[in-house]
Amino acid sequence: MNHTIFVVRHGIAAARSNAGRDAQRGLTSAGKRNMRIIASSLGRLRVVPDVILTSPFKRAEQTAAILAGALVDSGSYEILDALAPGHTAGDIVKALYGHRDKPRLMLVGHEPGVSQLVSYLLTRSTDALELRFKKGGIAAIEVPLLTANSTGVLLWFATPRQLRLSNG
Repeated sequence: MNHTIFVVRHGIAAARSNAGRDAQRGLTSAGKRNMRIIASSLGRLRVVPDVILTSPFKRAEQTAAILAGALVDSGSYEILDALAPGHTAGDIVKALYGHRDKPRLMLVGHEPGVSQLVSYLLTRSTDALELRFKKGGIAAIEVPLLTANSTGVLLWFATPRQLRLSNG
């Protein structure tokens, strides 16, 4: 079964603080607003994931909630610990094995992990492609199988600005 994997970088988050934990940084009001516009644009593009999987970090989870509210009938998403910083692209692909029955997966994560994952899905190397995901950017990749050796094809890549402009 072919799978379409939508890889999303979380929206604009609060600045790092010496006092707070990185995992607890949430989206700013501008980040929430931009993600709502991006989610609307994705809906008009008929992006309909079967499942949204997200890093457990607050800003990624907030991004996933906005996307799920606009794109998934149930409005739900699932936490996938492998999408948190510190995990490899190979860890993420292995964690996706449990979702092989779903043809359209949306993953919400962080840099540099999302860029490394896209490179890995396309080339089986995390550094063969140099991609720069802006906050709220998304790539769509088609892979024939969710296996360690399968390589995919880039269907499209969109910056947050492109998605916001397409919203009219």
